[in-house]
Amino acid sequence: MSRYEEYLPHVKDEHGRYPARESLAWEHGFLEVPVIDYWVRKLAVALSKRFPEENFGKRKTGYVSVMDIAVAYAYRKKGIIRTLAGTLMDITAFKINKVLERYMVLLGLKKDPYDYFEELIEAHKKYGTEALFFFLLGDYSAFDKNIPYNKGSFRTLIKSVADYHIVSLMMSYYAVNDVARLKKERKRLINIINRPVKRARARYNRLLIPDTFKDEVEAGFNEDYTMGYSNFPGFRAGTCTPFHFYDISYEIQLPLKINPFCVQDSALTAFESGEKAIAKMQELYSRIQQVGGDFITVFSNERWIEETQVNLRNVYMRWIAYVAENGTDE
Repeated sequence: MSRYEEYLPHVKDEHGRYPARESLAWEHGFLEVPVIDYWVRKLAVALSKRFPEENFGKRKTGYVSVMDIAVAYAYRKKGIIRTLAGTLMDITAFKINKVLERYMVLLGLKKDPYDYFEELIEAHKKYGTEALFFFLLGDYSAFDKNIPYNKGSFRTLIKSVADYHIVSLMMSYYAVNDVARLKKERKRLINIINRPVKRARARYNRLLIPDTFKDEVEAGFNEDYTMGYSNFPGFRAGTCTPFHFYDISYEIQLPLKINPFCVQDSALTAFESGEKAIAKMQELYSRIQQVGGDFITVFSNERWIEETQVNLRNVYMRWIAYVAENGTDE
């Protein structure tokens, strides 16, 4: 599949992304339907009637949890300059509670609010959840503010997570269209975990088609997890099935498997409550179960402390429990 409509002239958002509202799926009201998989399923049924001896069974339904780690810690390991700057900003904004929290964490009197790693690993182990952790290792910028990649404690954290789950690279904001920068970030992660790094996804879902995909291939990746919308749940490519990207500009299929995600936590904050957010996820999941495919969600440790009407941590924990209880295949 090529995502042809994203080659056409369109109005980009502030990050240079293709907006959901520009798509045919949004315009015609089928963004939340995996239409391609429905068509394939109908074709399979028709073929099975014509060729009953052939097996046209549907794919199994799977669930994959993607964890974005763009900022590992809210306060820890930031260095003196960033700590003082953050303190000054909080004081200027009269966020005295933030100042107190920062120094309680730094003094070891309180756990860092972004540090859910042990809890996540235990929950995934309990429910048998397949999870991929994407760590940001780009240089500091206005959009990338993680801990320096060469900090010993950060490297230890990445290694500890890699003992239990697949760890891969979150491409930094500017690496999505800078292959030299992307290669450098991939090499950093390889040197930390001493394993091949073949999967990537973009910071802020900043996907520039087809250039980002071509750069990923050149940098040595063979899977991408960026295909989806940040602010709306649904099927950006019209499918819940991984596919290889077809580059129209050169009329070739790239050796890059695209794994489209269905829900990102940023889209769930628009719901009135956690109950309604989970109900929407169940609705989308049931549609995937009808045709077989992968239900992929994207959550971030950063958003779990945001003050919204949806408790994202609670939604995530309830969701993986729901999948474990209801199975991943009808």
